[in-house]
Amino acid sequence: NFQLEVARAYLNEDMYFPHNLDFRGRAYPIPPYLNHMGADNCRGLLRFSKGKELGTAGLFWLKVHLANVYGYDKASLQEREAFAMEHLADVYDSATNPLNGKRWWLGAEDEWQCLAACFELKHALDSPDPTRYVSHLPIHQDGTCNGLQHYAALGGDKAGAQQVNLEPRDRPSDIYSAVASLVEAEVDTEAAEGNMKAVTLKGKITRKVVKQTVMTNVYGVTFIGARAQVQKQLEILLPDLPRDKPDLTHNALAGYIAAKIFKSLGALFTGARAIQKWFGECANRIATTITSEQIEQLGRESRGEVIYLAPKLKDKALQKGKKRIQPTLMFRSSIIWTTPLKMPVVQPYRSVKSREIATNIQNISFVDPHATDPISRRKQLQGFPPNFIHSLDATHMLLSALKCDEEGLSFASVHDSFWTHAADIPKMNLVLRDAFVAMHGEDIIGRLASEFAARYKGSIYLASVYKRSKVGEQIHAWRSVKYASKRHANSAKHQIPELFEEAERQRLLSSEDPELRKQGEEMVTPASIFLAANDPSAFAVPSEIAMSELGRIDESASPEEAREDADLFASAFSDPSSAALAEAAEHNTVVDVEGEQYETSSDSDEAMDSVGAVTSGERDTSDKEKAMLDRVTEVTRELRADGAYVVPPRKRRPQHYKLSLWLPLTFPPVPEKGDFDVTRLKESQYFFS
Repeated sequence: NFQLEVARAYLNEDMYFPHNLDFRGRAYPIPPYLNHMGADNCRGLLRFSKGKELGTAGLFWLKVHLANVYGYDKASLQEREAFAMEHLADVYDSATNPLNGKRWWLGAEDEWQCLAACFELKHALDSPDPTRYVSHLPIHQDGTCNGLQHYAALGGDKAGAQQVNLEPRDRPSDIYSAVASLVEAEVDTEAAEGNMKAVTLKGKITRKVVKQTVMTNVYGVTFIGARAQVQKQLEILLPDLPRDKPDLTHNALAGYIAAKIFKSLGALFTGARAIQKWFGECANRIATTITSEQIEQLGRESRGEVIYLAPKLKDKALQKGKKRIQPTLMFRSSIIWTTPLKMPVVQPYRSVKSREIATNIQNISFVDPHATDPISRRKQLQGFPPNFIHSLDATHMLLSALKCDEEGLSFASVHDSFWTHAADIPKMNLVLRDAFVAMHGEDIIGRLASEFAARYKGSIYLASVYKRSKVGEQIHAWRSVKYASKRHANSAKHQIPELFEEAERQRLLSSEDPELRKQGEEMVTPASIFLAANDPSAFAVPSEIAMSELGRIDESASPEEAREDADLFASAFSDPSSAALAEAAEHNTVVDVEGEQYETSSDSDEAMDSVGAVTSGERDTSDKEKAMLDRVTEVTRELRADGAYVVPPRKRRPQHYKLSLWLPLTFPPVPEKGDFDVTRLKESQYFFS
C-alpha cells in the first residue's frame, strides 16, 4: 500500500532515479520504495516519460514481451509472438475487465507487468494504425544466466556457450533444462542399478528443481546452500516421504541431487571451472600476503621498537605473557583488481569485532571498523570469484548504457536485464552484443594476472603443504634439525624468524652483486626446499575454496566417499533440525573440512583469521567443527531415543596435517582458454531476448 501511495503522489509526473554504484560497479537506485529494481508490482507501474512509435519491429517486440512476462520465454521469438496472438481474447479481457473478468493475467509469472503489457497491446491494436501507436512501456531484454555467459566467454567453453545462448541457434537454449536432463539421465541409470535414492527420484527431476542451484552456483553457493535450495523444491514435489528411512529424507535426496547438479555444471563448463580454481588460488595467496613494508615493520616490532599497529590491535599482536608477534594479524591485503572500465575494485571484507557498552537502560553493541583491521580471509576467498563476475556484468551494463545514450535510446537496467522502447529493441540488441564482444575480445584473465603480479610484487605469503607429502617431510626433517626438536619443529612460534630469513633470502637473490646472490642461493629455508622439490601437488587446498569451483565436490575423496558427499550427514538430522542448517547455508556461514561442510557462525571469522592460512601442524578440524560433530552425535542420540529411526554410524574421514611456510608471492599460470570465438554471439538472436 505504501508503494502505491508513493506512486500516486508522482502520478503523471516525470521522475528520475539517481543511482549509487557499489564497490563492484553495480548500479542500484537510491529511492528505496518505488523503483524499477523493486518487485513485480513496482515494475508494472513504471513507464518511460517519452514515448516512441512502435513501428513494425516495435509491435513484434511488444508481443514477444507479453509472452516473456507471462512466462512463455523458452520458445522461439516467432512462437512467442504467436502465443500473444493466440491469447488475444485473454489480453483484451484482462485489459478491459482485469478484476472481474477471466483474470488470465494472474496466471502469469510476472502478473502486474503482464497486465501492463495487456493494456499496452490492446491500446496499440485498437489504434487506427498499430505501428504508429506511441508506446511508453519498457521492453526487457534478459541475459541467459548472465554469470555463466561471462564464464563461458572467459573460458572459451564451446559446450557451455551453446547452453547460455552465446552460440547462434535456431531456438533458445535453456541451461536449466540442460542440467536437469543431465541429472535425470544419471538418476535413471542409477535407478536401473537399484539405487533407492534414484528410484525415489525417478521422473521427479524438473527444471524448477535445479534452477536456483544452477543460477547461484556461479556466484559461490556452497554445497550445503545448494542442498537447501533443492530440498525446498523436493518438499513440494515429495511431501509424503517415509520417516523410517534415514537415507530417503528430503535432506538426503537433496544432497544427492545437488552433487549431480555440481557435476553436470563442471562437465559443461570445463574452462570456467579452471578459471574458478585459478581465482581461488590467487585469492588464497593474496589473502595471506605480507608486503615488504609490513616485514620491515615486523622487524622493528620484534626489536622492541614502536609498534605501528592500531591501538586495538596491539594487545592482539603481542600474545599474552610471551610478547610474541602474531604475523597473521598483519594480513591486511585486500584483493584488488581493475575492471575493463578502469574502475578499481577493492573487496571490503575485514574482521571487525563488535563492542558492547553497558548503560543503565540496555547494552548497546556496535562495530568499530578501521582500515588497519586484518582481512577476513574466508570472505575474501569466497567473495572474489562472484564479485569479479559481478564487476564484469556491471562493466557490460555501463558500456551498454553509454552507447545507448549516444544513440539516443532510453535505457534502464536491472543488472543483466536491459530496458528500452519496443521500437528500439533491435538497436539495443546490437549495442549489447558489441559491448560484450568488445569487453571479452580482450584478454581479461591475462590482464588480471599481470595486474596481480605488479600490484603485489615483492610480497611473501603464508602457504600450506601437506605434511605427508614428500616436500612436507623434507621441510619437517629440516626443521627438526634446525630447532633440535621433532615435536615442536612445526610450532607457530617459528613463523616470525622464518619470515625474516625468507625476506633476507629474497633480498640477496634480487641483488645485483654476484657475491650477495650466491649467498642467497646457498641459504636453506622452507621456501628453498619447496621450490627445489617443484611439487605443486603438495599445496593444501584451503577449505574456503575447496567447494568454489563449478562441479567440485571433493576430488581427494575415494569414490565411495565422493558419493557420500552428496548427502553428507543428511540422515543425522530430522527435518526441523536441518531447517536451521539451511538457514545458515543461505548466508554462506559454512566451513568445509576435507570435503565435508559444517555449519558455523560469523564468529568463526575470528577463529579462522587469527591463525591465517593454517598454522604449522594444525589439523583441518577446528574446535567449531568438532562442536558441530558433537551436535550431530547429540541429534543422533535424540532420534534414537524417540524411536523414529536409527541412524547408521558414519566413518570419519582421515585427517590431513598441514605445514605452513613462507613463499615469495607468485601466481599460478593462467588457464588455457578454449576455442570458442566470442564474436559468434553477434549472430545469436537469443543472447539477450
